[in-house]
Amino acid sequence: MHRVVLFLLVAGMISACATSRNVANSPVGSWNYMVKNTPYGNVEGQLIISQEEDGYSGELRSSMGNVSLSDITIDGNEMKASAWLQGTDLELAGVVDGDSMQGTIDAGSNGNFPMTASRAK
Repeated sequence: MHRVVLFLLVAGMISACATSRNVANSPVGSWNYMVKNTPYGNVEGQLIISQEEDGYSGELRSSMGNVSLSDITIDGNEMKASAWLQGTDLELAGVVDGDSMQGTIDAGSNGNFPMTASRAK
């Protein structure tokens, strides 16, 4: 009986450690981002990703406007999403490493731009 209790305790601790690691590298949260070298110069704003019961929701905020994200997929520390901003389809992709995110925003024929972000505190 003691072995069963010890096994369950150790399994629970391992599970908790795995979960906390995934949370630390999860794209869910608020991010301060910069997209570099766009036709409008460097664009800064806030990226917000929320986990919902049936998936994810998000918003991309900047001086160019606020847009809702769609088709959000998260696989471990990788995120992909779509948005429509001022007549342009945007495809976002990012990889999280702790409190940093590196990625791109593909604006179709308007270009593909590097994006960096840091988790908002």
